[in-house]
Amino acid sequence: MSARLPDGSLQSSSTKLTPREEEIFLLSVSGKRIKEIAALLGVCVQTVKTHRACILQKAGLPPYSTFAELLLRCGRFNWDWIDRDN
Repeated sequence: MSARLPDGSLQSSSTKLTPREEEIFLLSVSGKRIKEIAALLGVCVQTVKTHRACILQKAGLPPYSTFAELLLRCGRFNWDWIDRDN
């Protein structure tokens, strides 16, 4: 089974985000940090990091990519999140 992505390409069901990955992605794009996400979900920080790594892999980004790069590609990065005073 597959679904169409906004660019018209096909996404197989094996590359879709799990419900937990989607939850972590949405919390990340809302500006939450890893520690905040872990606390909200009642999981350890490493669990959140592992889910984020899976999200990057499913997005086709190399493992050394930053999560911000994924957000930029999705058009979900908000430059207001950057504290430019520090």
